[in-house]
Amino acid sequence: MAREIKKKTGKTAFVINEKKLVYDYNKLTIVQAESALEILRFKNDMDSIKPESFFHVKRAGGHTWRSQVLAYLVSEEIDSKLKVFTEGDEEKNVLLIRQLQGEANYKKMEDCINDFFTNKGMLKSLSAAKHSQHEIDLKEKFVQTLVGTMMNFKNMNDTKSETSPFKKSGTKAK
Repeated sequence: MAREIKKKTGKTAFVINEKKLVYDYNKLTIVQAESALEILRFKNDMDSIKPESFFHVKRAGGHTWRSQVLAYLVSEEIDSKLKVFTEGDEEKNVLLIRQLQGEANYKKMEDCINDFFTNKGMLKSLSAAKHSQHEIDLKEKFVQTLVGTMMNFKNMNDTKSETSPFKKSGTKAK
């Protein structure tokens, strides 16, 4: 059953290293909104190419798209006033966001991203990006498991051949 995501009007705050970053949909600048939209478009375009491995996703920055989006959606709050977002703030913000820990902060990040794209009428595009990320994560786990199993099997065979009673000893039978 799909979870219904409702538009909200409140603020969401993240406190990281004594800095307060705030998401407030009603205070976003055009640059913030356009940049967040472009990240989602880029993510969906990248997913349509079907990367060969997680390495390709990582190299293109596709694995951190959520923190990149949030970095554009938040502004620093100083003395109870939101600082106007300026170009370059996202670089400082993303470094702080990547330090967030815990399920509660991850949920808050997801809620902010869902709220933004719901308000923009782009929930379907957001769902596609999330689905493809899950698909890539599952493929990567499968490959890692398969490689591990193959290595274990190879090691077992190597061990068996060294201790096998049928192994040639190098001496000829008389």
